Amino acid sequence: MRIARQTLRTSLILAFAAVAFPQLVGLPFLAQNPTILQAALFVSRNLLLIEALCAVAAAIAAIILARHNQPWRKLALGVAACVLFSRVDIYELLFHPLQQPNFITAAETRLDAREKLLAITLKGHIRAYPVRSLSYHHIVNDVLEGVAVAATY
Repeated sequence: MRIARQTLRTSLILAFAAVAFPQLVGLPFLAQNPTILQAALFVSRNLLLIEALCAVAAAIAAIILARHNQPWRKLALGVAACVLFSRVDIYELLFHPLQQPNFITAAETRLDAREKLLAITLKGHIRAYPVRSLSYHHIVNDVLEGVAVAATY
């Protein structure tokens, strides 16, 4: 019984950590180092396997606990929620790429002198993307002189 309860708790902790860790590492403006980034990438690449193992372990533990009339539902539902949430790309929900940007001339802009820009020059034509706008959209899909451009921040 004790092993089944501990297995269920451990499954919940691992399932939650497998979902949360790569998401937290990917947050902008947090310090990152190569070791942590590699670990987050490993977890992301193996997320389906990790979540499946947690779900199987939790299901077995829940069956054992249910046979002995022990509480198991909340922890098992927590594991199931983590498994379902692992299939959702939270950044895809939060950020909406800008597909057809509108531009004005440099003379018409009302940007602060300290405004940061990402700029591209192609065949003598220049486009500038304010970082403030990119921080919301995270990507702007554009075409400059017939060349597809993806400005991202």
